[in-house]
Amino acid sequence: MDLIIIGSGFGGLGMAFHAARQGQRFLVLERAEDVGGTWRDNIYPGVACDTQSHHYSFSFAPNPDWSRRFAPGPEIHAYLRDTANRFGITRNIRFGCNVTRLRFDMADTLWHVESSRGIFRARTVVSAMGQLTEPAFPALPGLADFAGPVLHTARWDAGFSASGKRIGVIGTGASAIQLVPELAAEAGHLTLFQRSAPWMCPKDDRDFTESEKRRFRRFPLWQRLYRYSIYWSWERSWPEFLDGSRRQKRRSREMLEWLDGQVASPELRRQMTPDYPLGCKRVLLSDTFLPALERPNVDVCTAQIRRVTPGGVELAGGTSIDLDMLALATGFTAQEFLPGLAVIGAEGKELHEVWEEAGGAEGYLGIMVPGFPNFFMMYGPNTNLGHNSIVFMLECQAHFISKAIRRLHRSNKKTIAIDSHEMAGYQQTLQDELARTAWAGNCTSWYKTGSDKITSNWSTTTLGYWLKSRFWPKRLSVD
Repeated sequence: MDLIIIGSGFGGLGMAFHAARQGQRFLVLERAEDVGGTWRDNIYPGVACDTQSHHYSFSFAPNPDWSRRFAPGPEIHAYLRDTANRFGITRNIRFGCNVTRLRFDMADTLWHVESSRGIFRARTVVSAMGQLTEPAFPALPGLADFAGPVLHTARWDAGFSASGKRIGVIGTGASAIQLVPELAAEAGHLTLFQRSAPWMCPKDDRDFTESEKRRFRRFPLWQRLYRYSIYWSWERSWPEFLDGSRRQKRRSREMLEWLDGQVASPELRRQMTPDYPLGCKRVLLSDTFLPALERPNVDVCTAQIRRVTPGGVELAGGTSIDLDMLALATGFTAQEFLPGLAVIGAEGKELHEVWEEAGGAEGYLGIMVPGFPNFFMMYGPNTNLGHNSIVFMLECQAHFISKAIRRLHRSNKKTIAIDSHEMAGYQQTLQDELARTAWAGNCTSWYKTGSDKITSNWSTTTLGYWLKSRFWPKRLSVD
C-alpha cells in the first residue's frame, strides 16, 4: 500500500479523508469492530464532549443537526460512523485488526506492519491510535478482591443499574463530573473519593432549537461563521494558562466566585476549592456536578484510601465505608504513547527505548521522530490542548502529513524524516515555552511524566501550531 493508518477515531478518519482525496492506495487498520475510538469505547452514563459540537467536528464534514451545544457521546459516535460511510472510507477499513509491531526495512524502504490479521507492507505509516485509549487503574491494595462490580468509565457495562446501590466513585476528573450526577440520581448512596479538587466553570449547555438547526442547514456560511466564533472565543482564553498572568489570576477569582454561588455548604465549598494554580490540571465544565454533590444521598470523602476490602473501602484513619459497587473515573495512561505497539526504526532502535533515553516522548510537532522515516503520528507528544478543540490539531496534522507524503511521491525519493538537530532545537524551544505555563505548576497531572517533563500539551496557541504545520522544518531529510 501507499499508506497504512492505524486507528479509526477522529485522527484516523481525518487522515483517511486526505488520503482518499489524493488518490492514494491506503488501508485503515482498526483493532475493534467499529469506528469511533474513544467515542466507541466510552459508554458510561452522562458521557459527552466538553468542546462545543460545531467545533468538535471535521471542517470538511459540518453537521447542522447537532442536538446540543455539547454533544453526548453516542451522537458523536454516530457522526463518526456517518462520516466514514459518507466519504467512502469504511470500505478501506480492516476491522478486528490489532497492530502489534512496525519494522522499517531499509532494503525495500517499506514498513512491515505486523497484526492479528497478518503482515501488511506500506511506504508510509500513520499512527492515529490516540492518547486517551488505555484506561488507568489505581494501585489500591485489595482492589481485585472487591466482591461487587468494579467498572472503569472507559470499560463500562451498559447493563449496570445503579438503582438503590451503595456506590463509590474514585476520581474527580472529566469523566467523574459527568458520571456522578447520573449515578447519584439513582443510587441509594454515593461516596465520591477525591484526591484533589478540580477547577471548574459553568458549561452553559442546552438543546439547539429546530429553528437554529434549519438556519444551519439553509445557510452553510452561517454555520461556518458560528464554528469560527467558537474557535476564537477559546483561542482568546490562552493567556489564562500562562502561569502568574493577569488573565489567570482574574479567571481564578471568577471561578472561585462562581463556586461560592453554586455551593451553599461551607464544608463542601472547602472540599471543592482547588489548592493548585488554574490550568495545572484539566479545567472542567459542568452545570450538574456541584448540585449533585449537595444531594442528601451523596458524600465527598477526601481521606486517603488505605485499601479496598471485599465489602467496601478502608480509609487511612481506620474508618470503613460499605459499598456495593466501585466506579473508577481514573482516566487513561496518557503518558504511554503508542501503547502495545513496538516501532522499530531504520537503525534498529525501538521507539519507546528512544523516548525512555530522552526522559519522555518527543516528536516534531508531535508528528515525526528522527530515525523513523516515513512514519507519522497523530495526537502524538505535545499536541494535547487545555483551551481549544483537538479536532483542529488533528486536521493540522493530517494536512502536514499529506503534504509530506505528496512531496515524497513527487520527488521520486524513498524516505522522508526529520533531522535530529532540527528536532533537538524544536524540543528545547518547546520545553522553554512550556516552563511558562500553568502545566509546569506544582501538581500531579497526566500532562507530564514522573520527572515533570511535559509530554502531553502544546506550548502556545493553536494558531501558532497551525502556522508551524504549514511550513517545512529547515532541516528535513529526503533520500
